[in-house]
Amino acid sequence: MNRVWRLFSENQTLINKDYKLEFPLSRENDDLVRVVNIAMKGITNDISNDFQFNTVISKYRELTNAIYEYIGKKTEFSEEDKNVFSFAAISLIKLMAPVTVHLAEEIWHELGYTTSIHDEEWCKWDENLAKASKITLVVQINGKVKDKIEVDEGTNDEELKALALNSPKVKELTAGKEIVKTIVVPKKLVNIVIKG
Repeated sequence: MNRVWRLFSENQTLINKDYKLEFPLSRENDDLVRVVNIAMKGITNDISNDFQFNTVISKYRELTNAIYEYIGKKTEFSEEDKNVFSFAAISLIKLMAPVTVHLAEEIWHELGYTTSIHDEEWCKWDENLAKASKITLVVQINGKVKDKIEVDEGTNDEELKALALNSPKVKELTAGKEIVKTIVVPKKLVNIVIKG
């Protein structure tokens, strides 16, 4: 809880209560917005389903760490950065309100709000943003892992196959050998079967 208090007290000048997210966002801003949407969905589900306290607390920590990591990479904040940071910070405190009742209320008023945080509308996530934008594609040769490649989540099977075959490690290991077939498991792996 101290880290959350520090997050707000040390960065209050960056928080815009009337933030506006304008898409498309830069890669790092898009990543943070996705992390926040994933947290919104997860925390809401955990609170709604038998109030799974330990997982809720864990998700608060993950989101807090993601926000700290985000601001730690910055030396200057553009308007887009401030809006994204504001979205993340305000969402965090709203999500924490059911568990950290007094802390959330205190921070809420420190930000200049005059109403109670507990009267605010609950966070709504965008289902399209509540999933990772990147996946790790595992590349195998004859069933053995030889490489891992970060790819966009929406990459189609043909592109996954091409990325795997063009990987420097794969090119080196398949040089002079016959590729019998290439098996693509969507969004997971590419297995290249070679002979020779």
